[in-house]
Amino acid sequence: MTLAQLATLCGGNLIGDPALFQTEIEDICIDSRTVLQGSVTCFFALDGKRRNGQQYVQECHQKGVQLFVVPTESSLDGLSHPFAALVAPNVQLALQALASAHRHQFHYPVVGITGSNGKTIVKEWLGQMLALFIPVVKSPRSFNSQLGVPLSLWRMKSYHMVAIIEAGISQPGEMSALANMVEPTLGIFTRLGAQHDESFESRIAKFEEKWKLYQSASTVIIPKDEYDKWQAIIKPSEAEKQILVWQISHPVTLLGEGLFSVGVDFASKSYSFVLPFSDSASVDNAISAAIAFLALGFAEEQLATALRQLRPIGMRLEWKVGHSGVHILDDTWTNDIDGLSVALQQFAGYAGPAYQRILILSDILQSGLEASQLYTQVAAICLQSKINTVIGIGTSISAHIALFANGLAFPSVEAFLTSSTISSFRDCYILVKGSRTQRFERIVNRLEKSNHGTRLEISMNALVSNLNYHKSLIKPKVRLMVMVKASAYGSGSFEVASLLQFHRVDYLSVAYPDEGVELRRHGITIPIMVMNSQANHYEQLIRHGLEPVIFDIAGLQSWLAAIEDQAQAPKIHLEFDTGMNRLGFEEADMPAIRQLLTTRSAIKIASVFSHLSAAEDPAADAHTVSQIARFRRLSGFVADCTQQPFLMHLLNTAGIARFPEAQFDMVRLGIGLYGVEVTNVKPNPLETVGRLKTSISQIRIVEPGETIGYGCKTVVLTRKRIATISIGYADGFARALGNGRSHVRIADALCPTIGNVCMDMTMIDISAVDNAAQGDEVVIFDDTLRIETMAEAAGTIAYEILTRISQRVKRIFISE
Repeated sequence: MTLAQLATLCGGNLIGDPALFQTEIEDICIDSRTVLQGSVTCFFALDGKRRNGQQYVQECHQKGVQLFVVPTESSLDGLSHPFAALVAPNVQLALQALASAHRHQFHYPVVGITGSNGKTIVKEWLGQMLALFIPVVKSPRSFNSQLGVPLSLWRMKSYHMVAIIEAGISQPGEMSALANMVEPTLGIFTRLGAQHDESFESRIAKFEEKWKLYQSASTVIIPKDEYDKWQAIIKPSEAEKQILVWQISHPVTLLGEGLFSVGVDFASKSYSFVLPFSDSASVDNAISAAIAFLALGFAEEQLATALRQLRPIGMRLEWKVGHSGVHILDDTWTNDIDGLSVALQQFAGYAGPAYQRILILSDILQSGLEASQLYTQVAAICLQSKINTVIGIGTSISAHIALFANGLAFPSVEAFLTSSTISSFRDCYILVKGSRTQRFERIVNRLEKSNHGTRLEISMNALVSNLNYHKSLIKPKVRLMVMVKASAYGSGSFEVASLLQFHRVDYLSVAYPDEGVELRRHGITIPIMVMNSQANHYEQLIRHGLEPVIFDIAGLQSWLAAIEDQAQAPKIHLEFDTGMNRLGFEEADMPAIRQLLTTRSAIKIASVFSHLSAAEDPAADAHTVSQIARFRRLSGFVADCTQQPFLMHLLNTAGIARFPEAQFDMVRLGIGLYGVEVTNVKPNPLETVGRLKTSISQIRIVEPGETIGYGCKTVVLTRKRIATISIGYADGFARALGNGRSHVRIADALCPTIGNVCMDMTMIDISAVDNAAQGDEVVIFDDTLRIETMAEAAGTIAYEILTRISQRVKRIFISE
């Protein structure tokens, strides 16, 4: 496809160098941060709720992009030649038109999957099964939206033999556009759940909308109970369509060695499928994938082989901390060239540029390409993603390791694990990419730092969602500073900072210089405000380009002395006290400030700010309003003393929500980013970021009259079943939570603490949980067992709970 051809499909005007109008588009991009240099890329400047894609045209051009689809000609202002652009009436429709035309170049089967539950699992499992025999292309992860579907379709190539495309909707009227692009030949409908019910008049209306995906499909697979609910809707318009309705005829039966059989009826025939799991959701998803496998013409013998090799799907990328400054991105559940591209984009977004980037990659099987062609492509992607070293594991990639600029080869995981290479890594980022069948998780286990079983899982998706929610509350052109002090409220400072830098926040703020230096060391380049620093820190601040907060005359004079010989010193932030009575200049300091600002041109002010004492409390609104008024007066005084522009900021998380009239030039986001809602908005608009989990170390029976824990203060009156869990006050689980004052969760059961909390462990009463066993997961807090409840039980606030989680607790950063 060329821009000229795309113009005939969607309309619009061509602008720029005519020779480029006929250049064939090799790659498409909707995010300037993920441009891979070296291919003929077309950037689609999409407008979103919070970002205007036109703002990033210049950045893409600087990265080598020459082809653009934009909504207005003014998007191209200042662009130097060579470039060519289609000014389209609707950029999203142009992207969809491109994807639709691309899809219709190919005549192999296209499987379209929708429903509410299990779509992505069915897609991945069907892909796993087919890939044993033929080359397959499928939607990466959950690319199922109005943008995700065209990006998925674009991955279709002539050497593939089946495409599997997932389609999801959240609003009426969305499926028609997806159906017109995908035009599936075979459909899979999973099950309809409650997701997005609020957007539809009824569950019937939602089903009708989803069923539109199958208007071109000759065959659709659906569970019988779903078919029975909706057959009145399906039948009138589907007279010529084959509906494969399936139901379980014989329940799941254990065969032994981790295998189970289940009887299934469909198309007037009975089958017995042997599966490596027995839970109902996995069985349902495997049956849908199995029937699609047969419907695509594969034999029952091939199906039996494929089903036995299914493995649970990890629908997330996990950042983990390793030894010696190593950071690991764990993507060890599937491996294909499209999934590798997606993982490398994620890797490039968060891996610090100051560190070495290493890829550990398994053989890529059933790609549809000759091995030399396949690994030539992989090498090009690695080069574009700025991978420093590629470690290939497997006979196929090892045979082609010379294609990589800096490659090492090992025939097997075992050979790599016994080599000296794995123990030589220092201060680097490593992407581990391999399929479950090759057991690459063994590599991750070796690289990962040894910790006890307690872990804090941090959802990067939730962080981004909370970030975007607060951005939606901010007026246009108001900047955003995010607080990452105290290790990002216990979440992990540079991991969170890397995410925030990727999402283009304007400023970060830390408490002490060492925190800022560590962020700089990990490649954080955006401005950083340091809230607490002394004169002996100033040289360090200047060296690393960190901007100190100055809050008294002595500090300002010390700063002037420190920068006396500096040709270029960082800007500073002036803090004023407006009623918190903690730190800050007071009104009595104004004459001295005027004298310094008017006589010492070396002072460069980045911002003037203050703190609100109780922005979250309606009862204190009069005090907050008085603080706002005082801040206006004091910042106005500074403006009168200097001609240089500076930013003004006052609002914290609560203030962003409750006092929009005081946003000034910038706002500061703190605890709200981490999922704690402080203004009691209902329903809570924030997503849970952290989930603290541990495990059962031992279970014992305690008889009446016996005591539990230190102090012998807790005497049991009835026979109890007690579990000891691997968390104590040294991990951040406060002593105040012992003796039944708090609960943890095992499966769906709440279990009270019993006895005093110890330094490294805690005892809980599991008498009401019949099937608990050693090693079982124990939830300390998550989405439903709220951290706010735990804080209340401890007589404190969520801030303290988060920041007291020990650094010995393993942090795992998850991207779904």
